[in-house]
Amino acid sequence: MTPGRTGHDAFVLDATLALGSDLRQTKARYLNLLEFASPMRIAGVPVRHPPLRAWSVAPLRRPLCDLLSVDGQSGTIPLEPPPGDDRAMRAWLEDVLAHVLAWGGRTEALAPAPAEHLLPRGA
Repeated sequence: MTPGRTGHDAFVLDATLALGSDLRQTKARYLNLLEFASPMRIAGVPVRHPPLRAWSVAPLRRPLCDLLSVDGQSGTIPLEPPPGDDRAMRAWLEDVLAHVLAWGGRTEALAPAPAEHLLPRGA
């Protein structure tokens, strides 16, 4: 959970052993399954507030992240990059940090979402 335009935003990262992109793409389901308990408002109207991204971490042997959606909402961070190559994880973390800092947050604001903030959709 991070600071965001409407108070809080969330970045979901879920591990998998799947190597195929179709199976890794199933982690994007969190974009539809989870939402913040407090809806955000657009033009004064309450709207659903899902996580910003839902990514997987998988035992892929590649140096860079694998985007699974054109908008970057879902993708995969490789767990087995070439030895000493941390570009993929570093890039993902730098994106999250940039989001935090853009919304006036501090690095200590990065934390797992408390259960009362991020709930199954419709709960």
